[in-house]
Amino acid sequence: MHYEVIMYLSHLVCVFNKVKGMMKFMNAYDSKYWKHGSNITVEQFCSYVMQQIPKDAVFYVCGSSSISLHFSPDGNIFSVDCDSLSDLPEYEECSIGEITSGAVS
Repeated sequence: MHYEVIMYLSHLVCVFNKVKGMMKFMNAYDSKYWKHGSNITVEQFCSYVMQQIPKDAVFYVCGSSSISLHFSPDGNIFSVDCDSLSDLPEYEECSIGEITSGAVS
């Protein structure tokens, strides 16, 4: 139950950040890059981005340039989120690492 509440709140934060980001920057998006994916792999995602998106483009998630990465080895699931999800029990007594050029610390 706690997990569902956190996921719902995370979704609300993403929606809020998306609206806030759109209002703040009023980006005009190019429709040729408008894509949808379902159950795509990290390889498919990276391949598309490396081939189609300029390497110096700033990476936004839910309208925010602040991102958090999550990986579940058991589920083999990688998540890019606009929320740190720091309230999850698996992150208790941990501090979030920083993405640096070339590596994650």
